[in-house]
Amino acid sequence: MVREGKLKKVVGTLLALFGLVALLAGCEDTEPPGPKLPAGFKVSEVVKRLKNCTAMAFAPDGTLFVVEKATGRVMKVSEGGARQWTKLVVDHSGGRGLLGVAVDPDYGRNGYVYLYYSVPVSMENRVVRVKDVGGAGGEPELVLSIKGFATAEHNGGKMAFGPDGRLYLAVGDGGRIDLSQDENSLFGKVLTIDVRGPLPVDASRPRALVYSKGFTNISAIAWNPVNGRLYITEDNPVGSDRVDIARKLGEDFFRDSKGFKDLSDIGKPVLDFGRRSSAPSGIAFYPPGGPFPGEYHGNLFLVDAYFGRVYRIVLSGKQLNKVRDDDFTVWIPGAFARTSFKDIAVGPDGALYMLGPSKVVRLAYEP
Repeated sequence: MVREGKLKKVVGTLLALFGLVALLAGCEDTEPPGPKLPAGFKVSEVVKRLKNCTAMAFAPDGTLFVVEKATGRVMKVSEGGARQWTKLVVDHSGGRGLLGVAVDPDYGRNGYVYLYYSVPVSMENRVVRVKDVGGAGGEPELVLSIKGFATAEHNGGKMAFGPDGRLYLAVGDGGRIDLSQDENSLFGKVLTIDVRGPLPVDASRPRALVYSKGFTNISAIAWNPVNGRLYITEDNPVGSDRVDIARKLGEDFFRDSKGFKDLSDIGKPVLDFGRRSSAPSGIAFYPPGGPFPGEYHGNLFLVDAYFGRVYRIVLSGKQLNKVRDDDFTVWIPGAFARTSFKDIAVGPDGALYMLGPSKVVRLAYEP
C-alpha cells in the first residue's frame, strides 16, 4: 500500500509537469512580459515561410527584396506574398552566404539590385548587380571582388546608398584584424563605390574605395537624414557592442563653420552596450515627416539577433553623437519577441519593417 501510494504520487507529479509543459506550449503566441509598445502602435506579419534571411531593402515603388543566407535566393515581397526573383550559388559555411542587398535609388529607370555574397570554393566575397528583366532578375554583373578572407566569420555585408548616390558597403575584418587600420586593405572598412562609373571597380587600389576604417565585425550601416552622417554598429566579442559614426579618412574631428566641436568625444562611441551585449544586426533612422508621432522623428531604431528586441534610441548633442541612459529604451513587439531580428528598415508607407530568420514583421502607427 505504501509503495502504491508513492507510485500514485509520482504519477500525479509527472501529470502535473506534462500539464505545465502543455500550458506553456499553448502560450507561445501570448504577450511576453516586459516593456509594451506605446499606445497606437501595432505589429503584424507581412510574410513568413522564408529561410534564414540576412538582409532586406525597399525599392522606391514599395517592392521589398529579401535575401536568404544559405539558399542564395533573392525574394521579391509584394502584396501577393513572396516569390523568388533570382538565385545565386553561394558558400554558406559559418558566417558566409548571401549577406547583403541594396536597391538603386534610380531602380524605377534602371532596375538594378545590388547583392553581396560569398563565392563557393574560395575565400572571396563579391558585390554584383542584377537588373530586373520582366519581373525577374537577369544575369549578375560584377561590381567588386574582395579576396583573401582568413576565416568564415566577420564578413560584413550590409549596404546602403548614400546621399551622394554612391553605394556604401560594410566589410568585416574577415579574420584579418591586423589590416582593419590599413588604408591599403579592404578588410575592416566601410567602402564607397561609384556604381555610375566603369565596372567592375579596381580592387588593386584599395585606398580609393575606403570611406572609413578600423572595424572588426561591422554589422549594420544607415545614413541619418538629419545630419547626413553614416552610422554603424559593431557586434564585438565579450560585450561592448556599439553604435558609432563612421569617420571619413583624414577626418579626426567634427567640424562646422566656427571650427572644431566636441573634441572631448573623439574616439568615444555614440552608444556602448557594455554588458547589455545583444548582437546588433540592423539600424534605421525614422525620417522627419513620417506618420509616427513627432517625438519619434529622427530617432534611431536598432534590432538585435539575440533577443528579438527593437530598441528606440534618441540621439542628442550638437553632432547627434550622444545617448543619455533614459533615451535608450527597449520595445518588445508582442509575440514576435521570441524570434531574432536580422535587419530593420523604414518602408515607403512610413512603417518600420523588421526581418526575422523566416518572416517580415511590420510595426505601424495606427491610432
